[in-house]
Amino acid sequence: MEDLLEKRLAELEGRLGLRKAGNVTNINEELALLRKKLSEAGCGFLLKISPDILQKITNLAIGSDYLTSTEKKREIEFGHDLMVERVRLLEEFQKDSEIVFKSESIANVGHHLPALDAAEKEINESALDVQKHHSRVVDLKEKFVILLEQLHYQVLEWEGIVEKLEQEKQKKETSA
Repeated sequence: MEDLLEKRLAELEGRLGLRKAGNVTNINEELALLRKKLSEAGCGFLLKISPDILQKITNLAIGSDYLTSTEKKREIEFGHDLMVERVRLLEEFQKDSEIVFKSESIANVGHHLPALDAAEKEINESALDVQKHHSRVVDLKEKFVILLEQLHYQVLEWEGIVEKLEQEKQKKETSA
């Protein structure tokens, strides 16, 4: 684990242009310093990314392009119509959103907040009532199951008594 951390740290130092891993005297101090620098730069999440993924990202970022210039040009020409259509859709969306945001309904949202709060309170109270009712039903069900078990044992006891009485009766009949 420590080797993995040192490897990741060395990779990060190399990418950030910091000292080489061989010059590190105290790994904990260097790690704390690096974490601080990464956090200040808004990149503290980098230490949580696995080294394999970081390597793939690095290779992708600094690796050779997958397409030649001619292929890139062809891709741009091929996607031109799609890009123009997306620009048109974005412009249409912007116009429509301006109409919506400037509408009277959006302007009056603040006036509806008390009614929404009252509705929310009513819903929460109803939810509590339903929860109480549910707990009563569950309690009733548990008591019913207990009652059924007691009745079952009582019937078993009665069956045993009846069976004994029948055996005694049969013994009397056979001996008489």
